Amino acid sequence: MIEGAEGRIAELEHQEHLSPMDSTLIFMMVVGAVALTEGSAKHLPFAIAALVFNAALLLIFVADLDRAILLSGLLAIAIAGASTVKFDHSAIKLTISDIPLAFAGTVPFLVLQYPRAMLGILIGGVLFVAASIAVLLYAAGPPISMACRLLLFCVALIGFATAAAVTGGSAPRGWR
Repeated sequence: MIEGAEGRIAELEHQEHLSPMDSTLIFMMVVGAVALTEGSAKHLPFAIAALVFNAALLLIFVADLDRAILLSGLLAIAIAGASTVKFDHSAIKLTISDIPLAFAGTVPFLVLQYPRAMLGILIGGVLFVAASIAVLLYAAGPPISMACRLLLFCVALIGFATAAAVTGGSAPRGWR
């Protein structure tokens, strides 16, 4: 009996892909991270639907669910971090119009005005890139066919639209 257990452990150590239980655990941790960063329970279904939609969109490009979920979670945490920093320093929520403003010359002003915060953002950005590269290189799961990826994308899009309709189209904290 011990020999059988040792053989199974050796087999699992040489397995190239994560098990379905690992994928489920990864998804639950990412949803937990989103729940912790979300300010109200009212917007949590919309935030989770956006997370799943983002994972489905990434799934089209990375071809496996494990990396898509991890990358989607990393992106959600990065957005929550950027939103928190902006709100703490300006009392204004993060909006989509902040992206072109960043390229229009506000970054030099922010670096001069808030050097420690900008250093934190720079370090966070480097960590985000490093974590994304690590996920792309080392967290591959079993590949999914393109037909299945497109089907999952359509289901996620419908779920996202439904969550947006149920919440009345109001976005979570930091998205307006």
